[in-house]
Amino acid sequence: MKKGKIVLGLCGFCLLLSSCGSSQNATVGNNTDPNNHSVSTTSMSRETSDIQYLKKDLENGTVSIWYFETSTPQDTIAIPEEINGKTVSQIERLFEGNEEVKTVILPKTVRAIGNSAFNFATTLEKVEISGPVEILENSSFYGCDSLQELNFPDGLKKIGDHAITACSSLTDLYLPGTVEEIDEDNFALCGEPLKIHVPAGSETEARLQEIMKSNDDLNIQIVEE
Repeated sequence: MKKGKIVLGLCGFCLLLSSCGSSQNATVGNNTDPNNHSVSTTSMSRETSDIQYLKKDLENGTVSIWYFETSTPQDTIAIPEEINGKTVSQIERLFEGNEEVKTVILPKTVRAIGNSAFNFATTLEKVEISGPVEILENSSFYGCDSLQELNFPDGLKKIGDHAITACSSLTDLYLPGTVEEIDEDNFALCGEPLKIHVPAGSETEARLQEIMKSNDDLNIQIVEE
């Protein structure tokens, strides 16, 4: 009888070891994004922790980052220029609903701030944009309540639906003269007023004037520079 109990105990112990080994071998790299794109991960060394990114490959050979994970909370995130030798040209949904990060540094390689990239990132205070971002997709900066200023360098061409909306603390927005398309559903529920700084006589200024004429409720002020 004692021998039978010992055998059963050993079997149970072996099963426990087997299950532990299985959980340790699980990796984030087997995930897929909401659009069923295959993704992979990379770890970037930091002084205090590692950051893991989930990315998807784009048709032009670059990658878009859509998720990150840290082992310890961080209030500043610097997006890498490359992951596994591929250029990072876009971010999307990366900080959606984030309540920890205060500063994000985008590399010069990023050309698009995709859908909901900073949607309801309520603690976000600053975004450093190093390169010529060309596109702000829908809801990219929606509901960023702690953001006070946004500054886009030359190259920006499109501002999508609700891309900059409901940012209650946003008082100063700097746009280059290169903007060709601005969706009219922008700039509501921002600072009172929201001052939009643009080059005098630029195409960007003309687009903003059109939006102001069609929406009397917008509390924005165009500052020519």
